[in-house]
Amino acid sequence: MITYLSSANSNTYALASMKRSGLPRPQQSDANTRRSRPHGTLTERKSSFLPSSVATPGKRQTEKDTRNLKDRTWQKAVVIRAQSFIEVVGLQALCTSSLKPGSIWTLKEIYNVLEGFVSGVIDLGQSSSFSSIPADSKQRVEQLYNKIEYLGYPYVLSKQVLSSPNTPHNWPLVLGLIDYLCDKLDERKDGAAQYQRMLQRPGKCGASLGDTLHAMEEGYAFFLQHGKDGGHFVDRLVQPSLIRKRRDLAQAEEKARLAAEEARVWKERAVPAQRLQQELQELQERFARAEQEADRLRERRSQLESELPLKEAELAAGRTQIDRLRDECEQLSERIRAQPVSQAQVMSIRGDIKELESYIGRLDETLANTEQAIWASETQLSADHDKLSQACNQVNVRLAHLGLPQRAVPELNDDAHQSNQAIEPAVKRHLAYLADQISEANRKREEARKRLDSIIDAVETQEARLATINSMIEAEKASKRRSEEAKLQELSASVDAATKQLASAEAACDRQQERLARAVRRERDAASRLAVFEAELSRNLASAIDAVKQAGSMEIEIVARRAELDSDRRRLSDRLAELTRRCSHQLVSIVSDIVATNNTNLMAALLPRIQELHDQHRGGVVGDNDNVGDGDDAELLAAICCVSDKNPELEKSSSNGNDDGEN
Repeated sequence: MITYLSSANSNTYALASMKRSGLPRPQQSDANTRRSRPHGTLTERKSSFLPSSVATPGKRQTEKDTRNLKDRTWQKAVVIRAQSFIEVVGLQALCTSSLKPGSIWTLKEIYNVLEGFVSGVIDLGQSSSFSSIPADSKQRVEQLYNKIEYLGYPYVLSKQVLSSPNTPHNWPLVLGLIDYLCDKLDERKDGAAQYQRMLQRPGKCGASLGDTLHAMEEGYAFFLQHGKDGGHFVDRLVQPSLIRKRRDLAQAEEKARLAAEEARVWKERAVPAQRLQQELQELQERFARAEQEADRLRERRSQLESELPLKEAELAAGRTQIDRLRDECEQLSERIRAQPVSQAQVMSIRGDIKELESYIGRLDETLANTEQAIWASETQLSADHDKLSQACNQVNVRLAHLGLPQRAVPELNDDAHQSNQAIEPAVKRHLAYLADQISEANRKREEARKRLDSIIDAVETQEARLATINSMIEAEKASKRRSEEAKLQELSASVDAATKQLASAEAACDRQQERLARAVRRERDAASRLAVFEAELSRNLASAIDAVKQAGSMEIEIVARRAELDSDRRRLSDRLAELTRRCSHQLVSIVSDIVATNNTNLMAALLPRIQELHDQHRGGVVGDNDNVGDGDDAELLAAICCVSDKNPELEKSSSNGNDDGEN
């Protein structure tokens, strides 16, 4: 079968070839689902546009590494470069602790970075698929090594290096591998960007390659779903003007969606007018209450100002009374100064008292010393007497021992008695002198004590009178001062309180006025913003609605045109089928007459023409309507078979004609 083909649609021709060859039609999903796919769907096939070195694995051939892997500067540069690619492959959550230029990374971080970079080179943007394997697993090292082999790493790298990559000996080799992976990621990013630019580049028809491919994809899906009826729609679908209109429609829908989203955001952010009106009403009520409070405070202030002269008069009276009390104090001071004993005399008497007390103390000390000396003399005398008696006894004992005559003893006793009589007058005189001194000191002390007592009594009397007068004055002063100070403090406190209340009321009034002004400004700004936003939203919605209407009208026009073309095609097919049927009947009758006459020459001349008519009938009629002409085909074949049976020489040419028709 030959299906209707457009001269400008090679894809439809390919599908017709599949249909002619008898291949089964592939099953396809709903065309509406395919039609709603965004233009970026075709970017899933971008791997075919990337360099073949990434997608084509090969046996790795090692070569000599000319890089200075032990250079500290180069190592820091590689680490910094790797950090810039961590975000590309999505490893921020796996590498957050110690990725610093001057340090060796942990084993887990090294594996995460290597696996992420390798997966990014193989398929950009895809994270590692074996991050769940433990860091010390041999399977993880094996998988990583196989992927590096797949990429064709050109330098020497063993599994032992990947098993312990964070050792000082293996760390430079790992950095060399990371540098190579960064180069591959750069190439991959450049290829993907080049592919995106190629898809966005406009063609000769005005539509971009991506839009054209998307339209062809939708047309192919529609053709697979609707079969031969979708040919005209496919031709119209891939037209540049329709592609541009569909692209404009998609852009308008995107703008409408963004406008609706922006409207929703603005509606969420904007303060409703009713709420602003309610706040304004509350502020006005608060402002009215503040004005009432201010009026009350103003009345209180005027009342206090009217009471202020009375308070000032009371304050002046209190000050006058204080002056009077001060005068009384001065009069009392004069009376005190007029007393027979002045304050200087009292101070002098107190000095004399202190001197007398010190003199009495010295006399007491002298008396004590004298008594101590007398006691010491008596003690010495008693001791001397005891020694003398002891010496006399010893002398008597020795005399008795020596056997002296008794007449010598009285002589010794007389000598001792004479010595005692010679000492006693001096001792008695000294004791009499000391007794006189003691009596004189006692007399002077008694006189001084009596004089001191009299002075103390006089001073105490004067001090008592002075203390009484002072206490009376101080009590009077204190009472007057307390009363006046209390009145003055009360008056000052009332004035201060009134002033503070007035100031606070004025400040509150000012604050309420400022808040009211701010609320009014906010309301105006919100109203203006809301008006601008509503106008912008209306314009966006109008443009979106117009675009949707235009697209709908275009689609309606396309559907109507398609229906019209389908009806025309069906009408032409019916007419062609009818004409073919008539021709077949006539041909059958002619063949029957020829067979009846058994005219071999005429049958040999007519057989190629009959075969040609049969081929045309199969291509033109059956291609448009599979169910038309089946009975006529049988009649034609029966006629041909009949002619062939009548003339066996023509069987070979008939069979060759049939083969050519099938081919």
